[in-house]
Amino acid sequence: LEKIFNKKVDLVLKSNIKSSLKPYIFNDLTTIYEKR
Repeated sequence: LEKIFNKKVDLVLKSNIKSSLKPYIFNDLTTIYEKR
């Protein structure tokens, strides 16, 4: 993914993000796949 987007990529599950970090992470979040 980093090669495709030419950017640093971190893959995480939303449920595994600490509450205190969510505002910072969600600010930059881009969903590339989401279960329907």
